[in-house]
Amino acid sequence: DEAISAYQVSSRQQPSEILNIAICHELAGRITQATAGYETAHRLMPHRADVLARLAQTHATQCQADAEAAATTRLAGVLDRPLAGDDV
Repeated sequence: DEAISAYQVSSRQQPSEILNIAICHELAGRITQATAGYETAHRLMPHRADVLARLAQTHATQCQADAEAAATTRLAGVLDRPLAGDDV
């Protein structure tokens, strides 16, 4: 929870820190909060394969097959396209 607080402060300047907050939630077993964070991170960084992979995993953990399939399909689309400078 201390790390989450630090990332929340940091996210005021760098919104992409939501990804680190979501990872903290996932590691703490708060899968619903993690999923919400990964969804926000995906909206901010739609071409990040790692975000989509984590999102698909949290959907799978919650037995949300349709949501997992949608995230996996988006992940495949990201992996099939050439990298751009802002993707790394």
